[in-house]
Amino acid sequence: MHTKQSITRQLNQVKKTLRRRFAQEFQGLLPLAVVRRAVDEAEQLAHSTGFPHLVFPLLAEETVRRVSAFIAEDAAPTPTLGSLAA
Repeated sequence: MHTKQSITRQLNQVKKTLRRRFAQEFQGLLPLAVVRRAVDEAEQLAHSTGFPHLVFPLLAEETVRRVSAFIAEDAAPTPTLGSLAA
């Protein structure tokens, strides 16, 4: 049986791996600080479930993708009155 300390070590390793993966995957789209923050927030949420080792990777991926989509949407050009008439 895994101890809490063992699970914490495993989660920290997964966190490092996910940060590297998302930093590469979203390079040029998200600053590294944003990737780190999203992964940290997913980790906090995972701990609140009672099963952090099961849900953390998926929550981290979902959080980073949601932040990326939000930033992409926010960066999209706003339609002007002229472009709406065309």
